[in-house]
Amino acid sequence: MTDNMQIYPNDISELEMNHLIDELRLRVRQIPPPVRENPADGVSEWMKNCYRLRELILLGNPGKFLRWDVMLKTMVVTHPPYMAVELNYLQTLPDWSTRWQPAVVEPQMGWPIPFPAYPESSGNLLHQAYHLAQFEKTTGLRINQMEYILEFGGGYGCLVNLCHNLGFRGKYVIFDLPIFSALQTFYLQALGYSLLESAADFQNAYEGIYCMSAIEQLESVLPTGKDIDPALLIGTWSLSEIPFAFRDKFLSQIDLFHAVLIAFQDCFEAWNNLAYFDKWQESVVGFEFRSWPIKHLPANFYLMGKRDEQID
Repeated sequence: MTDNMQIYPNDISELEMNHLIDELRLRVRQIPPPVRENPADGVSEWMKNCYRLRELILLGNPGKFLRWDVMLKTMVVTHPPYMAVELNYLQTLPDWSTRWQPAVVEPQMGWPIPFPAYPESSGNLLHQAYHLAQFEKTTGLRINQMEYILEFGGGYGCLVNLCHNLGFRGKYVIFDLPIFSALQTFYLQALGYSLLESAADFQNAYEGIYCMSAIEQLESVLPTGKDIDPALLIGTWSLSEIPFAFRDKFLSQIDLFHAVLIAFQDCFEAWNNLAYFDKWQESVVGFEFRSWPIKHLPANFYLMGKRDEQID
């Protein structure tokens, strides 16, 4: 694909795309630059990523954001060797051709890099599909059964779109850093989703997507209790890359959920994630968990589970 070719979905005009880009840049300009809590601390990797993403959004071409260095470095899987394992697993599923294959057709928004062994999709979208397939196999629950999903750290919004492709039609919250929330909004609006604009809108809606970054609003968008429709908490590597005290704010709300899908590395910086998640599992009552190493990703693990009671 050459530089002057259209790099967004065919059903959105250049005028509409330019409008979305203008809105994205306006949101980003309104976000205060990240500030170190302690001036003596060094600049964290995620703070560097935020600075770089801000620079590229304001000065680069957001229509090509899936080729940006910061995206490829942090959240876009291209074609590493382990993806052959995951693609093979997906293609051997009994409902691959009827369910998963249509769901992993890659939108052209953002100029994604096609996966060489399966160019109809990308390595990143297939990677997300593998997580969901593992969740469904482990818990016996399907994504389209869920009526509420809270995703901590949503990347650019890929998983939201995949869940909808698999039949999800409930309320979906992505909690992330402000600049990534802005990018998620841009991506999902370009795909045709109408996003909810406030926590109040989310509370009053029966379904919809809300991208948020204000921790003080978290309680207002959480599920309302154990008797609500099935709710799923997702955190793929995101929960294991933040300080314990901050992740505790989310995981302490597990009683409001029916199922959980977490992926994590054994250690991140000075944090022993294996010990943390082992202790957390032991502290949770009423859940059936399973944790196991991801063989094709050494030093990485899945942690998934559901409530003891059966979900209809």
